[in-house]
Amino acid sequence: MSPVMAALGAWVLSMIALPIARWVFGDSVIPAMTTVSALFQVSAVLIALRTTWSTARVAAVFAVVAILTFGAEWLGSTTGIPFGDYAYTDGLQPQIAGVPLLIPFAWMMMLGPSWAVAQRVTASLPAGFLRGAAFAGVSGAAMAAWDLLPRPADGGVGVLAVGGAGGLLRRAVG
Repeated sequence: MSPVMAALGAWVLSMIALPIARWVFGDSVIPAMTTVSALFQVSAVLIALRTTWSTARVAAVFAVVAILTFGAEWLGSTTGIPFGDYAYTDGLQPQIAGVPLLIPFAWMMMLGPSWAVAQRVTASLPAGFLRGAAFAGVSGAAMAAWDLLPRPADGGVGVLAVGGAGGLLRRAVG
C-alpha cells in the first residue's frame, strides 16, 4: 500500500470512528477526534504533494500556508475583519493568541483537494495568465466553500463562538 493510500485510509477510519466515539463517550471526544482526523488528512495531502514536488518545496509551501492562515485567523478572530465577530473556544487545544494550532493544518489539508479541483476545471484553458487567474479563482472558491460548510457544526460542538448580527460567519452559523 502506498503511503498516500495508508494516510487516506487512516483518515477515513478516523472519520468513521468519530461518530462511534461520540456515541460511546459523548461530545467531549469531538475535539480530539477532529484533531486526529485533520492530522491524518493533512498527512495524506503532504505525502501526495511530495510525490510531485521536492521535500523542500512541500515544506516551504506548508510554512507559507501556516504563517498566512494563522495570521488571517488571528486577524479575523481579533478584529472581526473580514468575516464578522468570531472567536475560537477552548475546545481545540493547544492555542496561540486564541487561534488553535490545528487551524493552519486544516487549511493545508484542504488546499490539496482545492488545487486538484482547480486543476481539473482549468486544464482546458490555454497556459498563461488566464489559466493562472482561473486556477486561483477556482481554488479560492473551493476553499471558501469548504470554510463555510462546517461553520454551523463548529458552533454546535463548541469550538467556535460567533457574536454580533453582522458578518458572513454570523449568517453562516445562524
